Amino acid sequence: MPSPEDEINKRYRDLWIEYWPKLQDKPDLQELFKTWPLQYPPNSLKREKPLFVGLNPAYNEEKIENKARELVNEPNILKLYDDSHNLFSVERLKEVFNDESRIKKIGKLGNYFLQNYSYYTQIGKLSEDVWGKGTPWTHLDVLPVGYTNQKTVIKWLKLTKNDDGIEKEFVSSSVSIFLDIIDKLRPSCIIVVNGFISQMIIDGADEKIAKSNFMTSLNSGSVIEASHLKDFGFRNFRVKGVKYPLVLTGMLSGQRALDKASKEGLIWYLSNRNVTKKMEEIYQESIQRVRDINAQQ
Repeated sequence: MPSPEDEINKRYRDLWIEYWPKLQDKPDLQELFKTWPLQYPPNSLKREKPLFVGLNPAYNEEKIENKARELVNEPNILKLYDDSHNLFSVERLKEVFNDESRIKKIGKLGNYFLQNYSYYTQIGKLSEDVWGKGTPWTHLDVLPVGYTNQKTVIKWLKLTKNDDGIEKEFVSSSVSIFLDIIDKLRPSCIIVVNGFISQMIIDGADEKIAKSNFMTSLNSGSVIEASHLKDFGFRNFRVKGVKYPLVLTGMLSGQRALDKASKEGLIWYLSNRNVTKKMEEIYQESIQRVRDINAQQ
């Protein structure tokens, strides 16, 4: 039986194969697809633990190539194009994606960055400060494209636009997988550590934002409720009947004084017993309600 990581990773590889033929006249999208999709390392998806959410994984080409050379002796292992910078054929893409040895090497590389990359170590440090040393946590990205400049990702995938094209199709498919992962993991709470996502949700009542490719994709499989926002400072994120406490914030690894102050405030907030008690109450009631419904079917 495949692990949760194996199952999700294959869905992302299948997504690449599905959209590969549609990229011929889309040079911008080719840039986003020219490396492997997001692949979660073994044992990185934890059930019923705090979940941190970003928009998409960064891709520092030089850093990744150097570490890939050191760890697996293949500096170009994530590239899906030839020496002339032409994308692989669909046949070659399928061959690469079915190479179990390559998949294991990419898992090893991903595990290194999960353990050592400052973005993730800051999440680990926050989890330790709030819930204690050794507390497991999970990080998910909504979109599986590896690209460092987030403004470019937002522009090329038309996340803030209302545009029926393959960009919207891809975003919708990606968000659907993201929501399926949440349903499988049943996280105890969800903490968005991305300014763009947080701002889109905060402004979600605005008609233009609500009709954007990003929010229509998110709202098609989930419901965001603000019923506990005023008294407890968090929203509810409902996926397939289960309510998850949703906390919105920005990047944790920023070095500006404002970023550091925001992180300190988040630690204080998540350590507030009144808040966490209410989160746990809503989460457990929702889980039990879904169990009761399933038992009756």
